[in-house]
Amino acid sequence: MRMSRLFTYLIREHPLAILLVSVVFTFILAAGIPNLGMRPFFEGDLPADDPVLKANERYSSYFGSDERAYLAVVNDTIYRPSTLAKIVSITDELNSLDDVLKEETLSLATVRKVKSRDWGLDISKYLSPLPTTPEEVARLREDIRLDDEIYGRLVSTDETSTLLAVKLRKGYDQRQLYHSLRSIAETYSGPERIYPFGHQVMNEEANLGIAHDATMLGPLALILMMAAIYLFFGSVRLTLSSMLMVIMSIIWTAGLMHYLGFPLSILSASMPAVLIVQGSSYAIHVIHRCNEEASRGGEKDAIVEGVGEVSRALLLSAGMSMFGFATLVVFKILSIREFGICVATGVGFAALLSMVVLPSIMVLQKGVLSAHPPGKSDALDKVLTRLTLISLTYSRPILIGVSLVIAVSIVGIFKMRTGVAPEEIFPPDSRAREVVSLFLQKFHGPYTLNVMFTAERPDGLKSPDTLKRIEKFQHFADGVPGVKYTHSLVDIIKRMNRILHEDNPQFDTVPESEEMVAQLLLLHSLTNDPAQYESVVDYDLQRCRVAIMTTAIDSAELEDIYRSLAAYCEQHMDGALQADFGGRSMVWIAQNEYIIRGKIMNIITNVFPVLGMCALAFRSFRLGVVSILPLSVATLAAFGLMGHLGIRLDMATAVLTGICVGVGVDSAVHFISRLRSESLYNGEVQAVLQRVMRGTGRAIVFDATANALGFVTFIFSGFTPIRTLGLIVCFTMSSCLLLTLVLIPAIIASFPVPFRHPGRQTVYLRAEGEAAREKAEMTE
Repeated sequence: MRMSRLFTYLIREHPLAILLVSVVFTFILAAGIPNLGMRPFFEGDLPADDPVLKANERYSSYFGSDERAYLAVVNDTIYRPSTLAKIVSITDELNSLDDVLKEETLSLATVRKVKSRDWGLDISKYLSPLPTTPEEVARLREDIRLDDEIYGRLVSTDETSTLLAVKLRKGYDQRQLYHSLRSIAETYSGPERIYPFGHQVMNEEANLGIAHDATMLGPLALILMMAAIYLFFGSVRLTLSSMLMVIMSIIWTAGLMHYLGFPLSILSASMPAVLIVQGSSYAIHVIHRCNEEASRGGEKDAIVEGVGEVSRALLLSAGMSMFGFATLVVFKILSIREFGICVATGVGFAALLSMVVLPSIMVLQKGVLSAHPPGKSDALDKVLTRLTLISLTYSRPILIGVSLVIAVSIVGIFKMRTGVAPEEIFPPDSRAREVVSLFLQKFHGPYTLNVMFTAERPDGLKSPDTLKRIEKFQHFADGVPGVKYTHSLVDIIKRMNRILHEDNPQFDTVPESEEMVAQLLLLHSLTNDPAQYESVVDYDLQRCRVAIMTTAIDSAELEDIYRSLAAYCEQHMDGALQADFGGRSMVWIAQNEYIIRGKIMNIITNVFPVLGMCALAFRSFRLGVVSILPLSVATLAAFGLMGHLGIRLDMATAVLTGICVGVGVDSAVHFISRLRSESLYNGEVQAVLQRVMRGTGRAIVFDATANALGFVTFIFSGFTPIRTLGLIVCFTMSSCLLLTLVLIPAIIASFPVPFRHPGRQTVYLRAEGEAAREKAEMTE
């Protein structure tokens, strides 16, 4: 191979120059790392030109931005003078923040109470003046219970909690807002418990988790990899040389992320750990082969020859790994696409460094290799030899057992849950999950569906018929499972009609004339904050917003609600009243759909091209099939396990196929590549397999062990899906190892598989006593 000859030439003749160039390149790319930004997870993760985001932009152009943040005040009862006084003080504090639109803050201290009197309408605020006596507090409680705009919405029905909501200026500083809300909560807590909430708060909590993962997982994986490589080879210098190469690949990749404009995300924060696993894997194969060659000659020659021997399999493995990660670009979700591009690039860097920089460092040192004499056997060799005999003796039961695993896995796949549950990215005991649980119990869930109704003409929303159709839609929506309540212009008109008629419930209806509707809207604008009106209807009275508060906690539940509402609109709305859905919840619904579509495309784009590459590399379709079987069965078993355990297919687990192809294909490629080369010298299946087991088999065991150790570090992630992904990948890697060492020998023993060598004979491995070689003209 020309590439192999180039590598060996550079290593032999210019090792110092290679090292210096790589160090300079490392410093250049490292300059971009401090400028890496972070992708806000709770903003959704769709491309800027996605139709859902475009629809939300149109929605915002009519009703303004719906950027709100919250503080929840919780006590055994909110109806204590001291607690009510705190609510007033906290409201003033919130209004003093630079990012808050003061006129649109919503709390018990700002809500207006409108009462009909003989002399007209009495307009006041609930906490002005502040109630201090038991009688005044009791009167306040009764007034709030009668106000359906507040009771069960701003104040929980058990009267232990109340919300303070602020609307944010355009271009607000999310980090500053987060720290301001936390500061206010800490200042006023005791005995009340005060919780900041909102997608801005959740974004910052996610950013803290990303920073934790970026600084924790990589170093932890690095320490474990160093320990593993030292344990495998017993050399401090080889361990440090390997880690230097791995660190370079991480720096190159992270620096490139900045220059490509890719921010850190929940997924890419785990990128250093993935590259440590991948780079260590390549280093193990290079060092192991160089150690094997050291028993035959001088150290420098052994390094050069070792790289030459392993480069073909390593390049094939790296190419397929890069391809596996690169196929993640089929996802429309930005974090997954960027993760795939970055890790694919990083794998290429790691492979290049392991074949050029690592050997160059080894050449510049003396006495770095430790030969493993061909005749010497240790405990691992004995285990691998025994495993070979088991695979050959019980090949048929092994194939039957693997078939059963496939069947059980397929059953599990049909049980797999889908859906994006953003809050579930945090561990169950995190404060983010605690706040979400509080909001679900006391108020409503974190997600709201918005429906924009558009009338045929300006002032069309003054029509009682149009308003009644919207009212019927709200009645239907209120009965959909997962909907807590709805709110719209209709509720404002009905409330003002009731107030105007001395709170008579019989007038909690839409008036029968446009003139009366117009009068009620004018009355509302005079007695309430204009911002409350502007957030539900546009200036021309042609479009109005229906806010649907849900208790849904994942995109699958949101999608069920959406489909029910969309079906109703399709059936009951005609051209006179058009319905359009929008809001952040639609982003999560779209994201769920993109994950499912992307996963299907990802599997298709992985299996067939990888099969083709293996078949071309090994010059045999059957060998191509054999080479991907361990990975395919292991991946199938991983998805089946997810289904049986109820683990959902989310943004993290969606990358499982890419990681498995990227990391898991390595074992089978190296195993079969060594089988091909050994088949030239001996055609007896048991002898060849035992030789391969004691050579490449050792490296594969080292490699898989190191991989598992690297991914085990994911359990220390700040995000639940990443922890789950780490355990699933460990399971898959262990399965790949076992299947490579057991399934491939069982297949070789049971079916004739050709090993083609250009310009030489085609070899079929046979049991002892059978003909071992066939002429080159034999075809498959």
